[in-house]
Amino acid sequence: MSLEYTRLPVFISYAHKDNQGSDPSKCWLDRLLEQLKPLALQDQVCT
Repeated sequence: MSLEYTRLPVFISYAHKDNQGSDPSKCWLDRLLEQLKPLALQDQVCT
């Protein structure tokens, strides 16, 4: 039995100001991409 996975595209809409600043905990886009990285490495999503 083979399992086929489809890569799911992930669309991210954000305001650039929400990813700026010196505090890394407030860089929401960077934090989200970091969380999605394992799924991207497994070819489950494309960002």
